Amino acid sequence: MSVQRRNEASDKLTHQVASTPSTQHQPGGTRDNELEEILQKAFKFWEDVCLVDFLAQRYGKTYGACDPNVTVATFLENPSHYIENDAEREEVVEKLPEKLHQLKGCILRDVTFLRAVGITTREQWAYRRFYPEMLTSITNCVLSRKYGSPLDGETNKEDTLIVQP
Repeated sequence: MSVQRRNEASDKLTHQVASTPSTQHQPGGTRDNELEEILQKAFKFWEDVCLVDFLAQRYGKTYGACDPNVTVATFLENPSHYIENDAEREEVVEKLPEKLHQLKGCILRDVTFLRAVGITTREQWAYRRFYPEMLTSITNCVLSRKYGSPLDGETNKEDTLIVQP
């Protein structure tokens, strides 16, 4: 199979993935659950999910993609621009629908967990001492990029609260 044909086949599959309901832009209202909205947007549009993080978590390696600013949504537009090796790109694109579905499930579990422990807003994310290993790395990355890490000295306000006797 020629390189051009493989790229066309890869782009066709990517287009199919990008046009599934979980990857299409859909209008939505606001909710009381701020963190849930952010995480649901992450798996609906893939704009807030870093490609390098996604590849490392879901495939166990980055396939040479190294720009931390490239998102899964950007990758879906032109996979050959971000993974040059044809065989590696085909491997990623072939498994992409399954991997995105698995990631969506992980994010939904994280949303349920956050809600269960009472973390639903930016303020709660910043004020709670939170152990990153309780969430998937993608969820931690999405929320940390949006709000900062709850374990940072600058954003972990729980340590600065004064307890009144």
